[in-house]
Amino acid sequence: MATLTRQDLNFGQVAADILCEFLEVAIHLILYVREIYPSGIFQKRKKYSVPVQDFPWIVADEQDVHMEEAKLIPLKTMTSDILKMQLYVEERTQKT
Repeated sequence: MATLTRQDLNFGQVAADILCEFLEVAIHLILYVREIYPSGIFQKRKKYSVPVQDFPWIVADEQDVHMEEAKLIPLKTMTSDILKMQLYVEERTQKT
């Protein structure tokens, strides 16, 4: 098995960052096109010289995002020679 070098790890981080940015733009496009949120709240901007609709993120209070007795449920796992990415959703064990 080959050992990972610092350059390989940096490439993995860059690849993960690009993938996250792509997913963010794709999700914003779905929200905009499907009119899930009013189109007036989206802001036009350019990402990699392509015009996109950006959703303005709002910082939530800590009590709004913290869930008691939460558990992580794996949704998707992607692996490559360099990295492994896992997508989870957080769910409460008790419904209120």
